[in-house]
Amino acid sequence: MLKLRGIITGSYVVVFLATIPSFLLLKIYASVVGSNPLVSFFEDYIIKSYGYVWFTLVYFSFLFLYIQTDYRISNNKVLEFVRNYSLNTLVFITTQVWFFGSSIFERINIATGGSCADDSIRSEYYCKSSGSTWTNGFDASGHFYFILSVSLIVWRELLNHLGIQSKIPMANGDELEFDQAPGNNSEIASASWNNNPYLTIYKAIVIGVALTFLSIWYFMYLITCIFFHTIPEKIVGTAVGLFIPLLIAYIDSY
Repeated sequence: MLKLRGIITGSYVVVFLATIPSFLLLKIYASVVGSNPLVSFFEDYIIKSYGYVWFTLVYFSFLFLYIQTDYRISNNKVLEFVRNYSLNTLVFITTQVWFFGSSIFERINIATGGSCADDSIRSEYYCKSSGSTWTNGFDASGHFYFILSVSLIVWRELLNHLGIQSKIPMANGDELEFDQAPGNNSEIASASWNNNPYLTIYKAIVIGVALTFLSIWYFMYLITCIFFHTIPEKIVGTAVGLFIPLLIAYIDSY
């Protein structure tokens, strides 16, 4: 059986590997691409400044799709959402924001030669905010980490609500299996959605918004693949980005 969730996860890695030749040829145009208005807008408002806020809103909007016929959500489902979000947030904070001072990624950057033109400043954020110039050391790809982790966590929930057949026959005689997370089938509301048009509309909006953000994140993932960071920096970002989604899948398998 081919696992749909596994195929989606693997596709991100395959795209990264497949775009390496393009990256080697086109990385010289990084500054041109980075100044593109659309790329700049997505970078500033969807990824960098408000990325985790958008992820939080999209992710927890799925929680209300588990409302039962009595219009309550089971405690186990609430705890599952909080657990997954907390695990991902812990990694996000320590790698991107703060780890007893500078974040882990920034500490690596500084340890490998990252520095500000103003010797009195040791932070990339404050260096750029002051108008000075920051020179990178090993700049592990925060874009790869962020996009992979939030996309795969959102995909995990989205697949449970798309109404896909549990098994889809393929031309070669194999079957594509729609592998929902354990327990999700029994907790997805049925009668509530069928009898309440407002909840049905809400579900359509949640799915539409999730697909929109997944598309934007994937576009920015492709841009990063082809134009930005070194290959080793993207490998580190990929490894960290896959960690929490794979950990969640492992926990749910028991």
